Amino acid sequence: MSRVKSDIDKRYRVNEIFESIQGEGALVGTPALFIRFAGCNLDCKRDGPASFDCDTDHSTAIVMTSDEIFGPYEKTKRRFPLVVFTGGEPMLQLDEQLVARAFRLTQRVAVETNGTLPLCAGPNWVTVSPKTSFGELQVWYADEVKIVRHANDHFAGLPDPDVTGLNASFWYVLPAWPYTKEDVEHCLTLAKQTPPYRLGMQAHKLLGLR
Repeated sequence: MSRVKSDIDKRYRVNEIFESIQGEGALVGTPALFIRFAGCNLDCKRDGPASFDCDTDHSTAIVMTSDEIFGPYEKTKRRFPLVVFTGGEPMLQLDEQLVARAFRLTQRVAVETNGTLPLCAGPNWVTVSPKTSFGELQVWYADEVKIVRHANDHFAGLPDPDVTGLNASFWYVLPAWPYTKEDVEHCLTLAKQTPPYRLGMQAHKLLGLR
């Protein structure tokens, strides 16, 4: 009984909850409910391993229970093609309880992670966006991988998927936001030179959406 009560009372630090479209990757254009967690275990800087400055504000937090996160949508019987847990770094907080609640609203639950922390069980779509070397990852399977690049970054090319040890169906290289002509052309060249990478774009930002 105490364990059940603990699960109900568990609190999560949430930065924001919003509806939009999935703007990147294989599910681009899919209407989705996004739960963005506050906090991250990395500090992405352009002069560091990530080669870009983090452009997501995940520092502020509202402390919420799972009922507070999902209850309003469950009461109205809302359904979504996709529910996305993102951050920050969602695996600092995401657990099986939240994933199970998300499945009440959808048939596809996605997590977007930097891959440096173990995954919880449950999500049926996994996006890994490495910000460190592949040797530091603790996630070794994914539906898609997204790597961000600048035209003048210090990386000579893209990691060869066959030698990373990460098993994924789709590989994307994305220019850092805000886009420049040089960054887009550089990423397109990298995609052409390194199969099976594809050029990825952030459609939601191009459309002025969240």
